[in-house]
Amino acid sequence: MQILTNKFIPRAVAALALLAYPVIAHAAEPVKAAPPPPQAGKSPIKVFLLAGQSNMEGQGAIDGDKGTLQSLVKDPATAARYKHLVDKDGKWAVRDDVWCSYGNKGALTAGGFAGAGCIGPELGFGWEVGNYLDNQVLLIKIAVGGTSLAGPWRPPGAGGEVGWLYKTVLDTVKNLPTTLKADFPNYDGKGYEIVGFGWHQGWNDGCEETAAMEYESNMVNFIKDIRKDLGLPKLPFVIGGSGFGGWEQKNARRLKIMEAQQAAAAREEFKDNVRYIEARPFFRDRNISPHGFGYHWNGNAETYYLIGEGMGKAMVELLGGPQAPPNATDPRPKPVKVQKPASAKPAFEVIKLPELALDLGNQVSLKLLKIPAGKFLMGSPANEPGHAANEGPQHEVTISKPFYLGTYEVTVAQFDQFVKDSGYAWGRPTYSFPLRPDHPVCAVWEDAQEFCKWLSKKTGRTASLPTEAQWEYACRAGTTTAYSFGDDPDYLTEYGHFSMDGWDGAGHQSPTFAPVGSFKPNPWGLYDMHGNLYEHCEDYISTAYSPDDKLDPKVLIQSNRRVSRGGCWRKSPELCRAAARSTVRPGIGGPWNGFRVAVVAE
Repeated sequence: MQILTNKFIPRAVAALALLAYPVIAHAAEPVKAAPPPPQAGKSPIKVFLLAGQSNMEGQGAIDGDKGTLQSLVKDPATAARYKHLVDKDGKWAVRDDVWCSYGNKGALTAGGFAGAGCIGPELGFGWEVGNYLDNQVLLIKIAVGGTSLAGPWRPPGAGGEVGWLYKTVLDTVKNLPTTLKADFPNYDGKGYEIVGFGWHQGWNDGCEETAAMEYESNMVNFIKDIRKDLGLPKLPFVIGGSGFGGWEQKNARRLKIMEAQQAAAAREEFKDNVRYIEARPFFRDRNISPHGFGYHWNGNAETYYLIGEGMGKAMVELLGGPQAPPNATDPRPKPVKVQKPASAKPAFEVIKLPELALDLGNQVSLKLLKIPAGKFLMGSPANEPGHAANEGPQHEVTISKPFYLGTYEVTVAQFDQFVKDSGYAWGRPTYSFPLRPDHPVCAVWEDAQEFCKWLSKKTGRTASLPTEAQWEYACRAGTTTAYSFGDDPDYLTEYGHFSMDGWDGAGHQSPTFAPVGSFKPNPWGLYDMHGNLYEHCEDYISTAYSPDDKLDPKVLIQSNRRVSRGGCWRKSPELCRAAARSTVRPGIGGPWNGFRVAVVAE
């Protein structure tokens, strides 16, 4: 899932490849190649279109020991349930009677038709329809992250400009007659039928109020228009509910999307040919999943498989097969949650440090705090939850001189003033929600460096990005705990914006980052040091610290990555710790990268 315009759309190449469906031209050869084996299923081929955004693409991790497909087939508690996914040799089973097209084109198996090293709903869906039909099955996925039903998927009946992905669906089907044989050499040439449409999407429309409010009408128009334009007035249509956050979801816009999907499917006109699949029971908590992002279903492979399986069972019912079982409750017993003893609520006084306000012009200013010189332990101990190898060895570092550091991350208003004043050419990103002047500016890298150069010239003060040591020193603010407020991540909701099961518990309208200063400051009065946006530092990344580099360390050895600190809105709590380190390649920005400014103290 990404949230933005085409600048941030992953797998777009794969989706556009479906548009082209290129015919492969073969040069004449003196020796004929052996003909491919016949297709596994009967003709005509039954074609299913699977559409949506990054959750239809699929982010369910295959390898690993927690919440992965590998763990499902190895864990005694689930192995029997998923034993069909492996063959007698313990390898991932291959369905020759079910073909799939999503970038790759071939027989359905675990992986290759979703995100890298992942599965999507296609796996469970393919097994269900493949088991029911004697015909050869073809699944065509058209899934692009960061796309909305109000935008790129917008149907003609909704009014306004028809979305490019809606057109992609039509072009993909139009090109099938001439390209099917080239893409699947085993195809016997005896025809195909478009027999079903699967939809799993909703994140982006739930990011802003207008799109959420019109989702039901857009969904209804999409179903009607696709059927009309494909000449299939009763085409079976299954909606896999968005389901973000499971039954604990409380965000009004997210719930609105689910309600709209249910209401669209329940319309009398769709009584016998549209089904809604409740996906909330399939949500798996971050503690039993590969990661804690919340969106992308925490990367949990079982979630993706069960969504696809549920959609497949519903599709089989619409095709005349057995009635799909209800799925309003979790198909497995819920894991018992172990209640940990409540830790003491963080309590500290914010020290009032000297302030500096730099006039940027046009009534825009930049506030900074004077960080005192001092010593601190940089990095994290090996027993700290979330500790990574590149956070060690923990060692004492001296910051020999005081410096000023931005009270907040640099905002849209401040960066806009830089662009206007300097004439800097900047490709400002656009989002499916309005950027407020007090949002932190994002999608910057070289731009951040240029801002610092302009600020130095504008104010006569030497400005730069903070070094990694300066950043961690200021973040810790005299503390030695995992976070500047203590060790318990449960209190992070009060101090920073991070991934919270796919919704913003602080109630901000922004689906991603929050306006600066929305949470409590650290003990030195700095805001958003944990979460919101990753913050660029001056240093290049190193794999581990040098314990001998104790005085004002700065790593300027050239490499292809630089340090970013503080975690962000899309990361789990352990990645927002004071010691947590991340990297970004120069030149790569995104809706998760921002910065704050350091200024030399005179």
